[in-house]
Amino acid sequence: MKILYPKAMTTVEAAKYLTESGYPYTKKTLEAWRCQKRGPKYKKIVSRVYYEKSWLDEFLEGLEVKIFDPVKM
Repeated sequence: MKILYPKAMTTVEAAKYLTESGYPYTKKTLEAWRCQKRGPKYKKIVSRVYYEKSWLDEFLEGLEVKIFDPVKM
């Protein structure tokens, strides 16, 4: 089998990586998030979905939430 996207992981591999990183997300969770336009970035080539390790790491870092503090104005 020819590898289409060698530096990426399948959904199963991505779920395993996230679980090993301490966040027990399943393949079904990642699939649901894709439908909801949530979760880590992914690339779809034809009908196959791939995740890059750097995208999963970025997702695990979270988003910075800025809180409005009127005292600092």
